[in-house]
Amino acid sequence: MEFRYQPITEADLDSYVRIEQQAYGSSPDEIRTWFREKLRDLPRGLFRDGQLVTQLVLYPVEVQTGYNSVPCGAIGSVATPPEDRRRGYTGRILRAMCDELRADRRYMCFLYPFKESFYGQYGWVTSSEVRAYRGEPARFASFRQDQGRFVACDADSFAEFDAVYRRALRGRFGPLVRSEHWWRDTVLSSTYRYLWRDDAGVARAYICYNRREEKDDRVMACREVVACDPVARGQVFGFIANHDSQFEAVKLNAPADAPLNMLLPDPLDCTIGAGPMLRLIDIAEVFTALRYPADCRGRLSIAVRDSWLDWNQATYELEVSDGVIACRRQPYDAAADLCCDVGVLTQLLTRYLRPRTAAAFGLLEVTQRPALDLIERLFAGLAPFSSDYY
Repeated sequence: MEFRYQPITEADLDSYVRIEQQAYGSSPDEIRTWFREKLRDLPRGLFRDGQLVTQLVLYPVEVQTGYNSVPCGAIGSVATPPEDRRRGYTGRILRAMCDELRADRRYMCFLYPFKESFYGQYGWVTSSEVRAYRGEPARFASFRQDQGRFVACDADSFAEFDAVYRRALRGRFGPLVRSEHWWRDTVLSSTYRYLWRDDAGVARAYICYNRREEKDDRVMACREVVACDPVARGQVFGFIANHDSQFEAVKLNAPADAPLNMLLPDPLDCTIGAGPMLRLIDIAEVFTALRYPADCRGRLSIAVRDSWLDWNQATYELEVSDGVIACRRQPYDAAADLCCDVGVLTQLLTRYLRPRTAAAFGLLEVTQRPALDLIERLFAGLAPFSSDYY
C-alpha cells in the first residue's frame, strides 16, 4: 500500500464531505460551503492508494507567549471513517503534519481533543485551564456606576477590540494574535458587541455575548469579557448587572488565576475546564524562539524524553541572558541538571505547571538544585489562557 499526505482539493471534496458529515453531523451543503469559502487550502488528507482515509484542518496561527509571539500550527476536524479506524491512520497523518509544520518553521501545534488520552499518546498535553462562571446578573450589582459609556459596535471596530485584547492579555501564554479576518468571522460574529470607552474616549474594555435558552433560563452567554484595568472591569460587571431583568443567568470564562469570586459579595458557580492541548514539534527551536525575563541569567541542562518525535529526545544545554536562550543539543544520555518528558516541558513553558511543583510530584527529576531555581525564574509568569477554538 502507498500512503501520501497532501492537501485536500476540490477533486477530493465528495470524500471529504462524507467523512466530515459522518464524524461531526453537519449537512453536506454546509460542509461544501465552509470548505470553499472558509477553509480553502487548509484541509490535509492521508491517502491510501489514492483513497482519502483520514483528514484534518491545519490552521497557521500566531500565538502570544508572554514576552513575544511565535508562529504555530493549530488543527481541528480530525476524522477517519468507521471502516478505516484503528489502523494507525491518525498517527500517520499527525506525524506527517508535524513534518510539514517543522519545514514551515512552526514549532508548536495546538488542538482541542475529543479525548485527552488519545492525543496524549502522541505527545500532546493540556496547556492551560479555564474557569467557567455562571450566576445571576444581579450578583454584579455592586459594580453599577456611571462612568464613560458603552457603545454598540460592529465588526468594523475590530482594531479597537484588538487593542483592548492585546493590552489586557499581555504577559500570558496562549492568546492568538488575531487577524482582521479572525476578529470579523470568529469573535465579532457574536450577536451583541459593546466597547466601553472612558471619559477621554479611550476603549479599555469590551463584552461580546449571545442570548441562549437553557432549560427554563434565558442566558447571557459571553463569548469574551475583556478589560485592561480594575476600573474598566468594574464597568463591564456593572453592564452585566443591568441585564438582570433580561436574563436569569450570565456565563463567562476567565483565566485560571483570575480571582473573580473574590470581587463579588456572593460568588458565582465555578467549574474548571481544560484549555487546548499543545505539542512541541522542535524543542531546540522553541527554546530559541521564545523570549524570557530580561534579568534572568545563567546556565542549565535538561534531558527531554520524546519517544514519538525522536529528533526531540536529547539533552539541551541552555545559556540564558538578556531575555534569550542559546541552545546546544547533546545526546540524551549526556549528564543533565534536570530531566523530564516532552509533555512536562511543554507545561513548564506555558506556565501551566510550575517547575517546583513538577519536582515535588516527581514529574521533573532534579540533580542540581541551582538549575531548578533558574528554571523557576525562567518560566515565571501569569497563568496561560486562550479563548479561541479551532
